[in-house]
Amino acid sequence: MRITRILFVTSALKPVGGYQARLACLARMLRERGVAVGVLLKSPLVEPNLYLDILRNCGAVIWSPGQWGSRCAHILSRLATPLLFVLRPVAGALRGRRVAEKLRPGAVAKSIAWRINVALERNFDVVMRLFVKSWRPQIVHVFRPDEITAPAILGARACGVPVVYSETGEALPGMSWYPPHVRAAVARADLVVVTCKRVAENARRLYGPGPTIEVFPPVLPKVDPLPGKPPVLPVTLTFAGRLSTEKNLDALLSALAMINESVPPWRLLIAGDGPERDHLARLVGELGLGDRVQFVGRYDGPRGLKPLAEVTDLFVLPSKTEGFGIVLLEAAAMGRPSLVTPVGAAGELVRDGVTGFVAGDSTADALADALRRAMVARDLLPVMGRAARRTYEGHYEPDVIFEKMIQRYERLLEKPAGAAMPNEVRPTAAPPRCDVSFVVVNFNMRALMEEWLQHVTDAMARNGLAYEILVGDTSTDPAAALDDSVCHRWPNVCFQRVSGSSGWVAALNALLPETSGRYVCIIHPDSFIEPGCVRQCVEYLEAHPEAGVVAPNPIKSDGAPARARLDFPTLAGETRRLLNLFSYLVCRRKPFAEERYWNRAHDARTDTVLSFCFFCRRDLLPRVLPIPQSLRSWYANDYICLGARRMGYRVMYLKSPRVIHYERRTPRHLYSESPEMEYKGSTIAGSPGMHRDRLEFVRYLHPAPTAMLFRVITAAEFALRLVAAFVAGGPERPSKVNAYARVLGIALEL
Repeated sequence: MRITRILFVTSALKPVGGYQARLACLARMLRERGVAVGVLLKSPLVEPNLYLDILRNCGAVIWSPGQWGSRCAHILSRLATPLLFVLRPVAGALRGRRVAEKLRPGAVAKSIAWRINVALERNFDVVMRLFVKSWRPQIVHVFRPDEITAPAILGARACGVPVVYSETGEALPGMSWYPPHVRAAVARADLVVVTCKRVAENARRLYGPGPTIEVFPPVLPKVDPLPGKPPVLPVTLTFAGRLSTEKNLDALLSALAMINESVPPWRLLIAGDGPERDHLARLVGELGLGDRVQFVGRYDGPRGLKPLAEVTDLFVLPSKTEGFGIVLLEAAAMGRPSLVTPVGAAGELVRDGVTGFVAGDSTADALADALRRAMVARDLLPVMGRAARRTYEGHYEPDVIFEKMIQRYERLLEKPAGAAMPNEVRPTAAPPRCDVSFVVVNFNMRALMEEWLQHVTDAMARNGLAYEILVGDTSTDPAAALDDSVCHRWPNVCFQRVSGSSGWVAALNALLPETSGRYVCIIHPDSFIEPGCVRQCVEYLEAHPEAGVVAPNPIKSDGAPARARLDFPTLAGETRRLLNLFSYLVCRRKPFAEERYWNRAHDARTDTVLSFCFFCRRDLLPRVLPIPQSLRSWYANDYICLGARRMGYRVMYLKSPRVIHYERRTPRHLYSESPEMEYKGSTIAGSPGMHRDRLEFVRYLHPAPTAMLFRVITAAEFALRLVAAFVAGGPERPSKVNAYARVLGIALEL
């Protein structure tokens, strides 16, 4: 299938950078082929910008929601100027000059723009889905690992569009900017593109066997070779790039100072700008290199590099870390050798003694040794430059790489998003090793967890099913936390400590990929299964392949049935609940039914199930995980059910199997006395955290305008509740006012 429409997504398009150059050049070549190109940026546009000019000149469509946010903020501040003119003196008189300064139109515009950009970042998956549905690209290509990587990939996958992800760094395991949810999201991409074999090896270690990883060198504009430069003194060294710490220029300057007196005359040109500019200028003075080093300022891509290359004998890139090193490719295209450290693509593009020089590492001593060798062999530098040009023509010719990239795009269009390529095995869940995997999370309930583990061990001993129990611990109270000793007391238990107070969702994302049963039971430690419950749920799943998630009949500790809702949150249900609240406050009656609940007459098909105990097929988990981190402690069950339904599975409540849920009736001595556990004794329904997660889940369930209406209705509801709590009084008024005010702030995103 021929590609006709592609959407590139990245956080920002800065005036300098390697991935920006690759994106702009690839977009231009696609436009020349007749492909419609869109570019979605989170951050406002940065002007002047060579890469933006390239995109605009080739006819690419550029969207920047952050830019719109800045403009909206400016307009709103202008409209509010008369009001601010009145409020500023009053605020100054009451709260002081500092508060009055915050009410200047410029400061207000900046504050509003910041809030809009934060909201865009938090809701980027919704923005992504809106753009994909409206612009309808055939492929989404995401660049650069940052805060929008996961929502961009998951948003595109939710719309059924193939996703290509370009890994721009060295992808070393353990890097702080690769959190687990980003790794899990990248693992769901249809293709991960890397720039060299070194990055491919690191990416496989980082992302595991899930994604298809292929090497595609950068596509850059065609560059004609320059005439060879005669080897005259002084030897001209050139660094071109961003002046930042990872470029290791302080080590380069130290190395040059070390060899200054023992080598032929030389000079160093430093082209570029960045946060280290002033520091490097001071260092040059301290090392006594002021007459040898020249800062030439910013340059614009190959066009700006050409005048520098004409006077350069040797390009130098002393980086500590590098994704590829675009300047090396540009230098080789112009017929100039390079001196590099062994990072990025240096080992593939630069052969030591043939097309340049490779230092042993990025230290000043290693760089000094490589520079000394280069100075001794200065007469061979033109020969090395010609060899570098031949390497460029043989492996990095832009037209050849572009054709391969086009063919790869079109192969993606021949299969459904997320499916395996021909002759490619896409790993799914590993073969099962037992029948049921229990997943349970302890939060400050050690005594209760120990009772629950013994209860499940006794119950499973009677039904003959092979099982395992995966226990995660997120406790903040050390006295109520579990440790590895549970694995010795109960042999079927696998224990994992999750970072304190990281939430139920973080624990599930850590535990669920480790399960090995045919079916997975996600259960709370305050839920106790009745005899036969597990076997009945397993037998139902085996007999009904169309069922993906089932839940047993939930019962309270006093024997009464627990309410089990059947529907996902809807706008109509929210509206009815708001009207019922208003009617109840006015005339003490509720005229509308708010939600549908299971009547227990028979097994029921439902949208979702209660979170404290449900079973699902393990085969569906790889296509659902990771659960978004924003659903911190609630609504993970709804997210799993939503994923199962979108895959065509049914979600069921079963009448016969039963589970007893203690919830707030859990005996007080079984859990911690820490403040985080006060909700166990609270009579206030729900919590601010639950409503926060509910509004987050609505973003995945409904379009953005509907999700915004949910927030408006929730804000109106809790504003009414807040007023009613003030009027009613009573001993619970402070706690109710505090809780309702917090939910109101969450709904308004304050």
